[in-house]
Amino acid sequence: MEKFPEISLSALTKDPKDIARPKDEPTLLYNAMIHPITQFTIKGVIWYQGESNLYDAQRATVLGEYGGIGLVLKEHLWEPNRNWGYVQFSTSKEATDEYLKYANMLKDMIARGFSAAVYTQTTDVEIEVNGLMTYDRKVIKLDEQKLKRANTEICESLK
Repeated sequence: MEKFPEISLSALTKDPKDIARPKDEPTLLYNAMIHPITQFTIKGVIWYQGESNLYDAQRATVLGEYGGIGLVLKEHLWEPNRNWGYVQFSTSKEATDEYLKYANMLKDMIARGFSAAVYTQTTDVEIEVNGLMTYDRKVIKLDEQKLKRANTEICESLK
């Protein structure tokens, strides 16, 4: 299988508004995450919110998306009058507490056979304010030390 042409990773360090994104340009996600594993046979299941097939001992069970914790920081928005998150909070403390609640739920899921989870999302993306960091990458919106401790506990519980 042929992979798409490379996209410069240095573009990721720029302000997202300055990055040219032609509609016919392939994504970095395919090159970095999908293409390297196309040669392997994959046996597993990705579980999305609302599905009931939670565990199969013959397959890896993955929570395909969780999080979506919205926190608006007015000086760091793509469009100040239009933004969106699955759930909205007013302070960093409230948003951090919600993240920690989800982290505890993940630890319980590991005991039932889950082996991975995908957080939505690392940064705000245009009108979506679900990110751990703001759109312009200037502010980490949640308490970084508390998240690090929670994530370390999750990783340790997988051993």
